[in-house]
Amino acid sequence: MATLHEFTIALDELDRLPSFQPVRSAFNEVAQYHWARALKYFRKHESYVARMRHHVGGHFGKQAADLAVRNLDSGSIDSIEIVSYGSAGGAKLLFASEIAATATLRNIKGDSSQAKARKMMRRAIVGYRHAVWAVDCIIRFYLWDRFG
Repeated sequence: MATLHEFTIALDELDRLPSFQPVRSAFNEVAQYHWARALKYFRKHESYVARMRHHVGGHFGKQAADLAVRNLDSGSIDSIEIVSYGSAGGAKLLFASEIAATATLRNIKGDSSQAKARKMMRRAIVGYRHAVWAVDCIIRFYLWDRFG
């Protein structure tokens, strides 16, 4: 999601550059279609992608953790395991992934955490498909000839 967020911003900025317009005008009909669809998709879902990036992209603060703990699923794992490896070892906080998943999925509509996770993954997969098509347009109609 962090990568999709960065891509959303970059694609929009690129499309607004006057110096990019001659590149875009060189796209054939299929590339124009894919480029326009990618822009439409990312502009439509920009706030969703930004929210998901915020939840999983390194901005997981105390407020998100507090909210996640208060909203943990009743079937959540909440245990600690101590592991020894000879003279080494450590603790495994088995509840940490539950807290992260709860925070990540909290703003996604769905009846269960599994449904919410499927929805988020579908959105990510579709987003990456649009990202690949947009990059392909630039490679095919701008970069390919320059690399001979």
